[in-house]
Amino acid sequence: MIRHLLFILATTFALTSAYAGDFNFTAYRQTSLSDAIAEHRDYSKDDFVIEAGNFKYTVIGTYTGQQRKAVTTTKDLIRHWVKTLGQPKEYESLFDHEVEIESGGKKYWLPIQNPMVQSFSSEVRKGGSVKLYIMLLGASKSRLVFAINEFEGQ
Repeated sequence: MIRHLLFILATTFALTSAYAGDFNFTAYRQTSLSDAIAEHRDYSKDDFVIEAGNFKYTVIGTYTGQQRKAVTTTKDLIRHWVKTLGQPKEYESLFDHEVEIESGGKKYWLPIQNPMVQSFSSEVRKGGSVKLYIMLLGASKSRLVFAINEFEGQ
């Protein structure tokens, strides 16, 4: 009987662990990008601010069709974020690109994870609506930096 129970527990643990890497959509709170920005203080006097609060949001925006290499201030912020919070070193090179998103009449550049760049380009058309799962990393030169962790083309 005990062996049977241990087998069930081991099987349950193995199956649970297999899905541990799945994206947790429920960790992200639905809001607008402008409201997410408004929730955080003005960082205009700071060169870098690293956010440790784990603020995650689901926002809807329009893809402008513009992409670029991540600017130096974004890359520097990510490097500081990794070091300050003890994130894995490989996270420093996880965000090499940014996409431009329009929301509430304003345009924002958001870093996107490298493995998603190609699928983002093929799944989200210029002028198309996109649901973004973003996380606040901090602020760099008075600009809040929200990283795209997942997306859904609308």
